[in-house]
Amino acid sequence: MNFRTASPDELRAFLRLCLNPRPGQTRTTEALAGVLPGPLLQNLHGHVPALGKLHAEVQRTEEAAAAATTAYAKALTAWLEKEDAGPALCTQNGRGDKATPRPHDFPDDRNGPPHCLWCGVPAQGSVPGYRTPDGREWTLAGECTEGGLPLYEAPFVGTRYTADALTALHGTAEPLSAVQPPLYVFNARSVNRRPGTAVKHIPTPDGTATICPRGYEATAPMPEEEAALLPLCGGCRDTTLAAAGLA
Repeated sequence: MNFRTASPDELRAFLRLCLNPRPGQTRTTEALAGVLPGPLLQNLHGHVPALGKLHAEVQRTEEAAAAATTAYAKALTAWLEKEDAGPALCTQNGRGDKATPRPHDFPDDRNGPPHCLWCGVPAQGSVPGYRTPDGREWTLAGECTEGGLPLYEAPFVGTRYTADALTALHGTAEPLSAVQPPLYVFNARSVNRRPGTAVKHIPTPDGTATICPRGYEATAPMPEEEAALLPLCGGCRDTTLAAAGLA
């Protein structure tokens, strides 16, 4: 029989034989479905499109399960590495000539999860939700892992994931309510802007001056990546900590 051109009746007769290949030997339909060759499947699904749709869903589910297993392993690896490395450090909270990162500073916030004064990251990495490249929006599930990491869920998806697992599974996950980090500026009257010798400042709300006691004239905000290379002005640090009640 030619699998590519067989009629529905020929296919049905052949598959029934496959269920009972030898006397006393039987095979389940589930087992049979897992060994059917490609040409036969293509012909079968052409005759019975509903079977083709179900087969495509089986493949999609199996691929999703494999991807979820990989994401779980990656997230577990990341958690183990973080456990060894200690608490995460804030790249914007750098001190010294090398702008060495130091811990985040989280002021108390009764309106939601506190955010770091220096980079805006939420405490414990908790944000209201994420959007993955497949268009799904993942929101807080109201429960956490045993280690305290928040879990996120999406409609019609039976598995809940941490933020790290979502990123590992999809390659990226965009925060739905991304918190903007503070703007950083240079002293406009200083020509020295080289990492290792210059410092960054926090501007006043109108952007014209810095919040440090000397009130330097402010430049336009610098890119976040550039700011991460510079230590923060001590005056701006003290002013921010005092305003947050952390001084």
